[in-house]
Amino acid sequence: MTMAKRQALGRGLASLIPDDEEELAPGRGERHGIREVETERIDPGPYQPRKTFEDETLEELARSVGSNGLLQPLVVRARGERYQLICGERRLRAARKADLRRVPVVVKDATDSEALELALVENVQREDLNAIELAAAFERLQREFGYTQEEVAQRVGMDRSSVANHLRLLRLPEEARSAVAAGVLSMGHARALLALEDPLLSEALKRVLSRRLSVRETESLVRRLKRGTGVPSGGGAEHEAADVELSAVATKLQRRFQTQVRIRRSKNGGGEIRIRYYSREELDRILDLMPVE
Repeated sequence: MTMAKRQALGRGLASLIPDDEEELAPGRGERHGIREVETERIDPGPYQPRKTFEDETLEELARSVGSNGLLQPLVVRARGERYQLICGERRLRAARKADLRRVPVVVKDATDSEALELALVENVQREDLNAIELAAAFERLQREFGYTQEEVAQRVGMDRSSVANHLRLLRLPEEARSAVAAGVLSMGHARALLALEDPLLSEALKRVLSRRLSVRETESLVRRLKRGTGVPSGGGAEHEAADVELSAVATKLQRRFQTQVRIRRSKNGGGEIRIRYYSREELDRILDLMPVE
């Protein structure tokens, strides 16, 4: 279909939402189209791309909102006597947790596609979406509003290849998508796994998760599976059980040291443990947790 070229929303939020707390001072907000409405009159929007909200960070925001109020307005659109949320669901949830009865809003006359775009741009600019949520939002722009990958990229301020790579994530099986969404698998892991089809993809995913393989190790595993050579000789049930046990040990060490821990097994029954630290202070903290002088 032929579509008119759309104007990018690169400054969508900056032009809609004042970033200066002074703009919310009494008497100044109305000049920027800001008004206060009752929280109970704001309904959730159908185009919210973010699906997960961490309870702990939401509670922290609610405490801040309870003490200082909502310093940045929500973006809504009018629906009769009520309003439908476009941007700011996390802030609205926090405001309700803090028992705020009224919140500042900017009322925007937005179409369905513009509502999705604005919600998406807000989350992208604030890095609030995981890779799977981002991919699903991109796919929705294409499916419901007929956007090309190039148009999606222009609207959210990303390059087309990045949009394409995110969309490819939706080809992963559910278990893999969940791992990417949780941050257990990176985009690099996902791109490597996408070179396989089931059942090899599922087999590779199981090994990557149980052995905590790096991206490079995952790429090597994928190459072996595509050649039909599988994993190196000496595997078998005994080694699979050992890998699961070492993975559990690594998880316990990560919880204790609060940093990345990797355990690699060698063929002779030995191996190595790698504990990552990012500063001298963090090294000192880890050493304090060890029984060493």
